Amino acid sequence: MDEKRVFGTKKPGVQYTSTLSTYAVIFNLKKDQVGILWTDEHYVLPGGEMVQNESDIECLQRKIKEEIGANIEVGCHLGNAADYYYSPRDSQYVRNEGDFYLGKLSRQEEHHNHMFEWMSPNEAIEKLWLDHQKWAVQEGVNVMQTSSLF
Repeated sequence: MDEKRVFGTKKPGVQYTSTLSTYAVIFNLKKDQVGILWTDEHYVLPGGEMVQNESDIECLQRKIKEEIGANIEVGCHLGNAADYYYSPRDSQYVRNEGDFYLGKLSRQEEHHNHMFEWMSPNEAIEKLWLDHQKWAVQEGVNVMQTSSLF
């Protein structure tokens, strides 16, 4: 059984809001850049919080359409990880548990809610706000180097 990956430090006596999310590590066609989003506050991976009765794949398809106006082909599962952090925007402590997948964009439209940028995996890891997302990018790089997925 896979050992649970946990990032951040859970502060004793602090109440955390728990969220379940799904994210995509999306490589460009050359497989040398990763797509990440700027949300007016932070760089994050595409994806986000699941709604009731939604599967991982349904969540990714919905969030990618909302965030960057694209359809996504979902590849292999990279893993699951949790991250403890403080959200200044929501003024609360959060425990975000995320499932991470490789993804490939198909058909992108003009309408989108966030600024989508391509950058090298190292630059993405440096700029991403959440540690479990940084880990997922590195996992995606590892898979892309050893597999012919996408």
